[in-house]
Amino acid sequence: MTASVHARVFDLDCTVTVTNTPEDLSAHVELDGNLEIHPGDSVTVHGAEIAPAFGETIRVRRRATVRRASPLKRLWVRLVGDLGIMELVD
Repeated sequence: MTASVHARVFDLDCTVTVTNTPEDLSAHVELDGNLEIHPGDSVTVHGAEIAPAFGETIRVRRRATVRRASPLKRLWVRLVGDLGIMELVD
């Protein structure tokens, strides 16, 4: 990790798993250090495109940038998310 996890923007390593099988088409990013991502935070994974052929799963190590949301943005994302759920109930 190059910076404190308390900073608003920092880089760290991660593992990216991309699967392209008949049962599963998915991409998953696991950040090193069991870092918790909160509402409104964003994660950008750096590097070339990962494109497994049909039937394959590829797991690679990459660098990622985490941008922490401000308290106001975090509150806004929670509020909008709660309202979106209420629309589904109607």
